[in-house]
Amino acid sequence: MKSVLITLFLALSVSQVAAQKVYVTSSANDIIGQRFTFALKEAVRKSATWSLVPTSGTDFRVELVSINPDSGIDTQHQTAISVTIEFEGVSQDCKMCRWPLDHEIYIVGSEKVDEMSGTLLAKLDQISGDIKQVIAAATPAKP
Repeated sequence: MKSVLITLFLALSVSQVAAQKVYVTSSANDIIGQRFTFALKEAVRKSATWSLVPTSGTDFRVELVSINPDSGIDTQHQTAISVTIEFEGVSQDCKMCRWPLDHEIYIVGSEKVDEMSGTLLAKLDQISGDIKQVIAAATPAKP
């Protein structure tokens, strides 16, 4: 656990100055899932807090998997999206580790793609803030 906190501390302390890196990967085979992925990436690109990176292995990873929740529902109007948020880094225990931070299932309608992608970005901000608080609490105060 100590090596995990050290890894998170080093990565997030560098991120205090620069935008935090996030890699977004998607297995969206339906239209709404693809639109959601695009909207999330665009929200990250516009964010001052986050920097979208093209490859895995940096700070945060968001993995999206979408599937139409019911074959009887029109695939043009909604989908279910599994969202996994992980932290990636190197520790004493492994060369490249992934620590799961959150997992949720979103039901996204065609009219709510932008709103839901904004909700996910806010969730990422919250998780990052929570991690920083844990690190601050675990870091000894300077004399």
